[in-house]
Amino acid sequence: MKTKRVLPGSLMKMMPIDRVDPTAEIRVAFDAIQQSFTALIRPSAKEQRYLRLCKQAILHLLGQARGLNSFPFWDDVELPRGVASDPDPQARRLEFDEIRASLTSEDCEGTGSNIGELLDAMIRTDGLYRTMATQFAHGRLSEDDYGLDQDVDELRLHRFQCAAILPTAVKLLDDKWIPLLKKLDAKRYRRWKGDHVTG
Repeated sequence: MKTKRVLPGSLMKMMPIDRVDPTAEIRVAFDAIQQSFTALIRPSAKEQRYLRLCKQAILHLLGQARGLNSFPFWDDVELPRGVASDPDPQARRLEFDEIRASLTSEDCEGTGSNIGELLDAMIRTDGLYRTMATQFAHGRLSEDDYGLDQDVDELRLHRFQCAAILPTAVKLLDDKWIPLLKKLDAKRYRRWKGDHVTG
């Protein structure tokens, strides 16, 4: 799917609100992040607009992940030995809120965040998506938990949403975000590489 280029700062104008595909919006958010950081490599009179667009896109990804993390089944997921259980759903909720607060604080309003703050926020967002994807792929629900606290059809819907969005997000992180991070900031990339193992 091609994303039309628009004036910096207009993420909502880029959003394919008519698309049925639930992954369409996060694809556009990743495109906006890639466009913004790439533009910010070179000095530009539109720097603040690109910073603002990038921040909007990261906040959108955070909102998507936070929404998935709010599904009740996460509290009942059992993980096999060897699969990291941290952060758990409650810890993720707190981290989502911390990242969002760092991007929407008074210091960031008006002039926007700086590139380093946006990179750090995106690195943390990357980690949250990867943890959720891993736990979702390997997690199990016991028979007692399955359908106990919620309608079975609702549980299936929530699981299908996670099945569509989480693997797509991880692929976009690998294909678009990590090469960009490596190009933008070698030190942060090495730190990320030391903490994560990809495909």
